[in-house]
Amino acid sequence: MLKADIRAAVEAELREYPITVIRLRRLKEDAMFGAPNIERSPRKPSGISDPTYAVVKRLCSEEIVRMESLCSAIEGAYLALSPELRKVVSLYYWAGNPHYAVAEYLGVSESTLRRMREIIVGAIAHRMGLDKESPAKPAKRKARREAIFVRQGRLPYLPFLNASKRITGKRFSGAVL
Repeated sequence: MLKADIRAAVEAELREYPITVIRLRRLKEDAMFGAPNIERSPRKPSGISDPTYAVVKRLCSEEIVRMESLCSAIEGAYLALSPELRKVVSLYYWAGNPHYAVAEYLGVSESTLRRMREIIVGAIAHRMGLDKESPAKPAKRKARREAIFVRQGRLPYLPFLNASKRITGKRFSGAVL
């Protein structure tokens, strides 16, 4: 289950996705073919100018990189969804139809539609790395916890102590069993 603020942010980005794609395309076109005076400084030129470098520098701006990662996360999650969930995305988020109308169109109850929306938002949040069930975050948390144990002079809890993988509830004391 996602936090309410993360859920609201993901839903807002999902609703704005068609506009974001258009803005991204325009920003890229402006960076490539737009006015060359965008990144000029008021100093006098010294040496050979490189217009290709200037275009690459504009294409790598923070806004363009952020928008590209956002669009790729939404596109990847959208392509991974089932056809029924894709219909929910296109009807509810992109077309702006009300909740009850989408439920009626799909022939499901409103509570089922809410669960479908939760699946959609969870998939996109996972692609964006915003959910706490992301595979990278527990590994970092575990490594951080083990580092704290080592600094305190304690060893972390090890449930499997011998080769037979027998689970014990004891803390590893350092002795070889």
